[in-house]
Amino acid sequence: MGKRGVIWVAAVLYIAIGMVVLGLILSAALPALAKLKDRNIYAQTKELFFVLDKNIRNVVVEGVASQRELNPFTVTKGNFFLNSSNFHWSMKTEALILEPSTAAAPITKQEGNVKIWQEKTKTKGEYILHLDIHYDQVAGQIALEVDPASAGMPLSGTYALLLKNVGVVHNKIVVRMLVH
Repeated sequence: MGKRGVIWVAAVLYIAIGMVVLGLILSAALPALAKLKDRNIYAQTKELFFVLDKNIRNVVVEGVASQRELNPFTVTKGNFFLNSSNFHWSMKTEALILEPSTAAAPITKQEGNVKIWQEKTKTKGEYILHLDIHYDQVAGQIALEVDPASAGMPLSGTYALLLKNVGVVHNKIVVRMLVH
């Protein structure tokens, strides 16, 4: 084998070793990056809950016909549900954010009006993270009237959300929520 052949064999071996090392680094780093991304999504969604709750309470305090538009209203990952008594968001993740519990006996953490808990799934190392605000428990005088097209439907993506105080019904201040 000539000098040229030895150079080509060495080059191919170095490239192969480099590819193996790069593959090992990526296989170790990608799961950690996914967990960091999920932690960031959790923080953004929790902030979205705080902003939504603050705007609902402002509309209630300001009186009938007061309204706010949240645009953009972005749910990056997971499912966001609106109904007449609460908001709920859940996301599957491998990131351990809180002490995991079971669905039957959740260990909740309260931040402001937001309840947070993380439940174990049947798959080892996989969890479901939950955020929740119940207006029938937290603020008994508020009732939510959700657009029928979006009530109970999972929201994921970018929307415009209109909040409007429509008055008092059955001794509760009704806030109408329209999703565009």
